[in-house]
Amino acid sequence: MQPYTLIFFSTGEISIPLFEKLLVDSRFKILGLVCQPDRSSGRDLEIQEKAIKKLALNASVAIYQPEKLSIETALLDQFEANPPDFLLSFSYGQILSEDWLALPKIAPLNVHPSLLPKFRGPTPIQSAILNGETESGITLMKMSKGMDEGPIAFQFKIKIPAHVSSALLFDDFAQMAAEKIPDAIAQVAEGVAVFKEQDTGAATVCKLIEREDGRIDFKESAQKIMNQFRAYTPWPGIFATYQGKRLKLLDIEIADEALEPGKVHCTKHEILIGTSDGALKVKLLQLEGKTVLHPEAFIAGQPDFCQSSLPS
Repeated sequence: MQPYTLIFFSTGEISIPLFEKLLVDSRFKILGLVCQPDRSSGRDLEIQEKAIKKLALNASVAIYQPEKLSIETALLDQFEANPPDFLLSFSYGQILSEDWLALPKIAPLNVHPSLLPKFRGPTPIQSAILNGETESGITLMKMSKGMDEGPIAFQFKIKIPAHVSSALLFDDFAQMAAEKIPDAIAQVAEGVAVFKEQDTGAATVCKLIEREDGRIDFKESAQKIMNQFRAYTPWPGIFATYQGKRLKLLDIEIADEALEPGKVHCTKHEILIGTSDGALKVKLLQLEGKTVLHPEAFIAGQPDFCQSSLPS
């Protein structure tokens, strides 16, 4: 039996374990990787190659990096001459046009890290944590012209532990995708998978995260701020403003204390900041332009901080 051919669309590192699994699965053959163009980053603005691109290069998989896929007609024409069985998208970053969706012999599929129709859009893992969800999952769906709106073939659930950050949860999702998705694609190929339309009335949409989303409103509950911290670790992190400078709270926990929102209280070894229903204990923090410090060292260098109130 000939392997099922596919074109893999991905840019995000979350897809790497699945890509690696498909490379060694005899049921599949990856004809090419389509990913976003390399971008400059860092202080020196050096061009950074995508991690998944490096894997593809090592595996001798053809790589395509169109700036805007919807106008890349030459690439589409190239694949139309010998269409793949599947398109498979996972954290790619561009919406595929109807011409691309019509290309594969069997189906254009997308792996989405939420239990659709919840959290359609670009940041479903962070949004689930921010919303206080205790469960999420991975959805394998057929792509349509609408963002994450296509019919669903499979869903695999995953627990969200109470204190886990988005960085750790990304790893869990990545490993689950590698474990579950190849067999699911095979079932689609064999015609035994059943696609069900999404309940549009239950749909929610998440947005791109911006740096300012990490700003803390101490008038919110301690739990909501903790969810914000978990969702936005490692980026953009959460922060307040002290003496006109950004103050990053790099490690926090909920404290059993009662303080006014934004009010700072210190002991020799602890920093507490009030919220609408209690307080947060700050275990690690960094003032803009300074080093990362534990509370005792921060208090020694900023004694006035302990009599301050942080704005919301």
